[in-house]
Amino acid sequence: MYRKLFILLLPLFILNCGDGKTYEQKINDYNFYVAKADSLFNVNDYTGAVKYANTAIALTDTLSAGFIKKGNACYELNWLDYAEENFDKAIKIEGKTSKVYKLRALVHLKNNDSNFLDDINVYIKNHPQDEEAIELRRDYYEEKNHLGNAILEYSNAIKKDSENVNLYAKRGELYFKNGNYEKALEDYNTVLVFNPEHKLIINKKKNLETLIFNNRNRNRFIILLIGIYILYLPLSFFVLKPLVAKKAQNQIGGNLTVLKDPLVWALPIILSLVFITLYMMDFTPNFN
Repeated sequence: MYRKLFILLLPLFILNCGDGKTYEQKINDYNFYVAKADSLFNVNDYTGAVKYANTAIALTDTLSAGFIKKGNACYELNWLDYAEENFDKAIKIEGKTSKVYKLRALVHLKNNDSNFLDDINVYIKNHPQDEEAIELRRDYYEEKNHLGNAILEYSNAIKKDSENVNLYAKRGELYFKNGNYEKALEDYNTVLVFNPEHKLIINKKKNLETLIFNNRNRNRFIILLIGIYILYLPLSFFVLKPLVAKKAQNQIGGNLTVLKDPLVWALPIILSLVFITLYMMDFTPNFN
């Protein structure tokens, strides 16, 4: 911790002592230190990059390049709080159209911080052609199980690259996870148009078709059982009850009122048990 603070603060202490240089000379020095920080960053000497970026910032804090170089180096060193702090300063200098929003979004992503979406959305709004940023947001939605948003991202990607088999395959998986089986099947079929020998998709399509078939069959069976009960109600009240009452009257004489028909109220339970038993034993009749 002390070593980190020493690296960050030493150049500031040295330069704040004053050297009598003109503003133009300081800007030239600033650009030199920024370039040096950049060259060290490119050879993975991130600690050295922080030192030179600090030296540049000590010359002037009105330019964003030093903060960006320092933020990038801190990000690689996993000093995420310092990285975010420097990107904040760069954004304040550059404004809403700053490309640094993407860099700060990466810090939030590494921190598993939901502010990632705020920053990446601002960035994409101002830089809509950056496919890498769009893919980052798409992956985030997918990882966080925001299936609707992830599907929309893949749909937008397909509009731009309509022959990309991987995009259809991935969207098909997301449709499947989201319960949109028909849409998933459409995407699997599209993949097989481009690549008929795609074994993974062939197997997924086969399994999905079986699932769709079974779901349809189950739903039709349920509808049939409900229909039987609905038809039985008027039959029970308007046909069977009067017959029972008439037969009782003929046998015992006098008037007899049948108040309840236990079978009417028990029938839903009976039908439900029939359905559950057949379904669990995989004996559901085929209604397709």
